[in-house]
Amino acid sequence: MQYRFTQTILHSHKEPKIDSHKQGHFAQAILDPEQARKQIGWKARHSLAENIADVYRDVTHTLLFEEKRRQKERQEQRDKKIKERIMPYAENVIGALLMLWLMQIQGGSSVNPIVPFDFNFLYIAVMGLLYGRRQAFLAVFFFISHSPSIELR
Repeated sequence: MQYRFTQTILHSHKEPKIDSHKQGHFAQAILDPEQARKQIGWKARHSLAENIADVYRDVTHTLLFEEKRRQKERQEQRDKKIKERIMPYAENVIGALLMLWLMQIQGGSSVNPIVPFDFNFLYIAVMGLLYGRRQAFLAVFFFISHSPSIELR
């Protein structure tokens, strides 16, 4: 019989109860290290209460660690979403300010006097290529609002 060793050590003639819905799992166990000490000289290093406290502490620590990890992960996801939403607008505003600065350097015109090229078109194209139609329209708005040659009626 497969339980003969445990029966000998524990001096128990009871057959272990097997949980019927999980084949091979014990529904009840006898935890008495005194019999093992008497029979084979084995002594438990820690009491059952100490071991249970250690297991409880480890499980609690693991659960708290996992919860903190999940919270950190959720916060990182929220930060990433915010960054993805705000970054295009921030870069568009920075681009508009850069175009204003460039116009000031070029004497109030967005067209370079050396190379006849309007850098505002480049700015609008870059915003459109990087972020799509919404940012391109915003760039056009910035261009129109600060361009001295275009009058809004």
